[in-house]
Amino acid sequence: MSKVLVLKSSILAGYSQSGQLSDYFVEQWQEKHPGDEITVRDLAANPIPVLDGRTGWRPASERRRR
Repeated sequence: MSKVLVLKSSILAGYSQSGQLSDYFVEQWQEKHPGDEITVRDLAANPIPVLDGRTGWRPASERRRR
C-alpha cells in the first residue's frame, strides 16, 4: 500500500485548471490502486499558520490555538 499526498494551492478553487487536473489524477490513481491512501490538502482553503521565532518558545497547547 502506498501513500499519496496531493497539495492544492490555487485561490480559484473549483475553477482552477491545476485543481481539476489533480482531481483527475486522484480519480485515476484510486481506480488503479484502490488500496492506496490518498491525502488531499488545500492550502488556499486551509492555510498553514506562519511560523516565527517566538513559536518555538510557546507551549505546544498555545501554538495549536494560533
